[in-house]
Amino acid sequence: MSEMIASSSQDPRSRWRRRAAALTGALVLVTVAGCSDDAPPEPTWAWPLTGDGAASAGGVDLDLAGTYALDPAGLALDGTSGFATTSTPGPVVTTESFTVAAWVSRTPDRLEGAAAVSQIGEVAGAFYLSCGDDSCDFTMKTADSSDPSTTFRAASEAPQVTDGAWHHAAGVYDADAGELRLFLDGALAATTPFDRPWQATGPLEIGSSLSDGVPVNFWPGAIAGVAVYDSALTDDEVATVATAEPPSAAPPPAAEPDPATYGDGVLTGTWEFEAPPGELHDWLAYNDTGSGADSIVLRVSIEDNRWWRRYVLDGEVWEEDGDPVGDVGTFTVDGDQLTMLGEDNEESVTYDWSLDGDELSLTVVEYCDLIPPANCVSDHSLVATPLLNLMEHTYTRVSDEAE
Repeated sequence: MSEMIASSSQDPRSRWRRRAAALTGALVLVTVAGCSDDAPPEPTWAWPLTGDGAASAGGVDLDLAGTYALDPAGLALDGTSGFATTSTPGPVVTTESFTVAAWVSRTPDRLEGAAAVSQIGEVAGAFYLSCGDDSCDFTMKTADSSDPSTTFRAASEAPQVTDGAWHHAAGVYDADAGELRLFLDGALAATTPFDRPWQATGPLEIGSSLSDGVPVNFWPGAIAGVAVYDSALTDDEVATVATAEPPSAAPPPAAEPDPATYGDGVLTGTWEFEAPPGELHDWLAYNDTGSGADSIVLRVSIEDNRWWRRYVLDGEVWEEDGDPVGDVGTFTVDGDQLTMLGEDNEESVTYDWSLDGDELSLTVVEYCDLIPPANCVSDHSLVATPLLNLMEHTYTRVSDEAE
């Protein structure tokens, strides 16, 4: 029987931010026990996640927050708010060689970039062990920054992580070799040069990370057997770890997000607004889409806590190279305010919203550019005209299903 914990209003990140300011000196490492050629190496820190957040090595227990389920087979997370975190900064010395590993299972068709394990700073993570719908990666950064130029990634296709079974993912930072290595199910999957790490003074997190100072990359699925080693494991050692103690039961399904955070499902469906003849239609036809279409419909689809926006031009969804053109992201509802966060976590928009039957009215309250230094504006004269043109309308629900 799983233990379901509803969304928590207290975010454990607040504790480490107070402590991180006073953090000085090097982090103390626990010495790795010696291992024979026949036995897998012993982790410096480890969390089985099979029923609670207690550590099996290293003595650093985890706090859990958001929406999650504790199952004997592993920790199930909702992909929206659930995560686990060490209650103190660290423990990984991210400027020296280390290895991070976990058993993972991911729900398909969710937003990309879910982090299984990360150790964060004030703005971003120093490392991320992540998987999307069809790939996994081990990423490190040269600075506490979300600038893409600071990011180095060893990535590989990994469609199997969404097949409902456990898969072993591991990332190695080898300081001597100046290299990142990604392993999937015990086999070397990708490498990339890297030799400019920085020390993250925030906690180690399981199931989420940080970008632009905003909590992101929540894991939709299950995680178990997280282990960290204070050395760069060899290829053979990673293979041994991956086969030594696989989870004894199938992964639990992803935890269900708290419906109250996305309006208890009242917004689920497909909503459309047809641009009337005149200035808006011409702006969309010739400036934004460049299509010259006679009919332009703005479509917003909503399912669970996700949204995506599309253009329907003369009855057809606008595509480029076979992919629909538009935006995607997640959203939360707080009373009469609805906040939409973009997929890349670079901006958010808060609306006043009202629902009258199948008519959904949206009025922009605040627009925030989340790329540091973050900036929010509520004066309509300062909000980008395209944003107002695209979203500040009354939409009609044309389907109860998200299309």
